[in-house]
Amino acid sequence: ALAAATALSPTLRLHLDELELMDAAGMRALAEAAADTSVHRITIEGANPTVRSCWEMLGYGNCEIRVELTP
Repeated sequence: ALAAATALSPTLRLHLDELELMDAAGMRALAEAAADTSVHRITIEGANPTVRSCWEMLGYGNCEIRVELTP
């Protein structure tokens, strides 16, 4: 789904207000989609503190991955 969405637009804004947890495979898929050279940025809106904390613990926050998680 992310690959199809990034093929339509190089900048994505995903609203995940209802998302309580994202597993490591989901975060890896998000990071891989953002690593595609045609993707400019992926913004995740409504990421709860648990999702943001897991993103950081997995090291994605320190990489040059073009994903921004916002509350």
